[in-house]
Amino acid sequence: WTETGSSGVALLECTQDERRVIACAPSYASFVAYSEKIPIDWRNPAGGSIDVFKLLKAGTRLGRAPIDVVAIDMPIARTNIVGRRTADRMISKAFGSAWASTHSPTLKRPGAYGHRLTKNFIAAGFSLATKQEHSTPYSLIEVYPLAALVRLMDVNKRPPYKASKSAKYWKKSRPDERIDKLLDVWSAIVTCLKIEISDLHFKVPDRRDIAHLSALKPYEDALDGVISAYVGALFLQSAAEAFGDGEAAIWVPKPRQRREACITDSYLKAVQETLSDWDLPTDTEAFCNL
Repeated sequence: WTETGSSGVALLECTQDERRVIACAPSYASFVAYSEKIPIDWRNPAGGSIDVFKLLKAGTRLGRAPIDVVAIDMPIARTNIVGRRTADRMISKAFGSAWASTHSPTLKRPGAYGHRLTKNFIAAGFSLATKQEHSTPYSLIEVYPLAALVRLMDVNKRPPYKASKSAKYWKKSRPDERIDKLLDVWSAIVTCLKIEISDLHFKVPDRRDIAHLSALKPYEDALDGVISAYVGALFLQSAAEAFGDGEAAIWVPKPRQRREACITDSYLKAVQETLSDWDLPTDTEAFCNL
């Protein structure tokens, strides 16, 4: 939600027969560099703020076709955002029991940065899709990976997959144990995504390559990018649901029947070990606004 914050990027292609990720990267700069055949450095990814037009050009170069949908994990709206929106309240009401309420946007966060980003995508030919307006050829949508994972994995509580919050998830565990638990959860998420996407272009890192929790952040950002791209693909295929109004909407996968194949043993183990420690919602403010 800030110009200096890290952000993963993923490019996903849809055909009549399959969905596949063409590329994913842990930063804007590394994604653009990858389109120029420069390998991605997962340990020290290139930084830098987003240049919308360079990003779209890189995606077009990699996909060899125009971009149809851009999915952003950040509050965006047709008007200036000054606080919680109808979209935030609706997501919190629908997913609050799964501890996937939204955080509250403010006048400063994402503020001018979010407004400029939205404006630049509109200038590039994309139209912001809200609950009432979403039938244009090129669409810009807001997504929320936590709610998407609740629907994708058909779980009662959102998966604990954020490295920065691992100490809250597993208060009694050592850092090295938390790395193991996070990788277990990531493996379960990847298992579910592979049912929907034939090629993820993303691999859970080898445990031997991860010495510290901070080393997981680039992979986490890239995984968020893949999840966001997946929701963008569902939007394109009329399989996403909008929560919001005519000013802003958050898109999540439509509800589906439970798929036992998504609930892997490693995921169940990780969550069951979480239950005794992770006993408070991480966004108390959002819950107060239900």
